[in-house]
Amino acid sequence: MKVSAVQPDVAAAPSASGWALLGATRFVLAGIVMAAHLGFVAPGLTGPGINYVNSFGSANAVMAFFILSGFSIAHSITVKPVGYLRRRFLRIYPCYLFCLLVGMLPYWIFGAVVASGVGPIRNPGLWPNLVPDLLLLQSLGWGVIGFTGPSWSLSVEWLLYIAAIWLVRASDKVVWLLTLVSAGAFVLARFIPSLSKPAYWELGGGAIILLCAWAWLAGFLYYRNRQSPVSAVVLLGGCVGVINLSDAPALAPHGVATIAVTCALIKLSEYVNFSGRGIGLLNYLGDLSYPLYLCHIAVMLCIYNGTHSISVPLYLSAAVVASAIIYHVIDKPLRRFGVAARPKVGALHAT
Repeated sequence: MKVSAVQPDVAAAPSASGWALLGATRFVLAGIVMAAHLGFVAPGLTGPGINYVNSFGSANAVMAFFILSGFSIAHSITVKPVGYLRRRFLRIYPCYLFCLLVGMLPYWIFGAVVASGVGPIRNPGLWPNLVPDLLLLQSLGWGVIGFTGPSWSLSVEWLLYIAAIWLVRASDKVVWLLTLVSAGAFVLARFIPSLSKPAYWELGGGAIILLCAWAWLAGFLYYRNRQSPVSAVVLLGGCVGVINLSDAPALAPHGVATIAVTCALIKLSEYVNFSGRGIGLLNYLGDLSYPLYLCHIAVMLCIYNGTHSISVPLYLSAAVVASAIIYHVIDKPLRRFGVAARPKVGALHAT
């Protein structure tokens, strides 16, 4: 993969190479989340490598997802506002719906209660879980994990996708105010017992949106103001500062690095220039990140209950293979119905 630096056009969005870089970043972030769940689905999956990956924090990885999503959505709705919500819906929902079915597989195959490394897991049940799962409303506060556990973050993003229709017309001052309110709530949450939870999905009453919106809004704001040299400093320093100040139980020792590197890569995406093969490889990793994020828990549960293996390579490879199958069979064929506003070769998919 040949990489060379080019001078960015500060008035333009990242090139195909830049979007490819950010797509691959999403794959790495999905890998961090998956590593955190290895111990969840099977006992004994610890060691220097896994522990090191986990030190970057699955919660931090999700916040980094939000930053990337806000940046990407700002581009999509700005460059091509017509049909924006239709594109977003068709881009995320068919793949999500299939992954929801995959999430039900362990219970269909092994019964209402499946084994895991943290003890028996009972079938979440069609109610009250399936309805909010189908409507992408988990973030409104059912306080339970449905059939696709990581989808709580997708429901937050979906509500922000809708809000973007208004945000794109709002002034920077208004968006900054919303960002600061959310960031302040995120930092102060650790002092409020009802909001200080070890996992964000446990929050009820829509509080999760208040606490997480700042990261998405930061990415959105950065896209709008990326021509300003100060904006990069604000994005990097602000996001890292909020994470550092929050000291939340779910955040990990190297979680600040997860946020800092993601912000730096957003800025770097304006400068990079990869070869055609390099762009293709990075894009493919980005394509796999969405189904990987959604389906890995169900895939690992099936393997654990079927084989009782504690092989890290087996779990990781199975999740990636399953993601590739979902991408090629479900996601890619439907891609033509939700064409992104940015260059096709540099597609970055928001989860």
